[in-house]
Amino acid sequence: MDQYQILSVIMRLNASSLDPETVPMMYAKMVADVADRLTVEEMRRFLAIGAYLTNRPGDIDVDELGENWRGNQTLN
Repeated sequence: MDQYQILSVIMRLNASSLDPETVPMMYAKMVADVADRLTVEEMRRFLAIGAYLTNRPGDIDVDELGENWRGNQTLN
């Protein structure tokens, strides 16, 4: 699937059955599952998107994440 097909599916999905309190943990688990295959820039984007979607500003400035993001950062 390309980005436009993915966006189309996302826009049509009904996520009303998801508990808003568990979505950030679901997202964090999903990112953790692929974290070892991500570049620093890809991780920055995933973290920024996760922060935006959960509307919970964190203590970490994603622009300042360096090479040591793996396991050294805490997510709120």
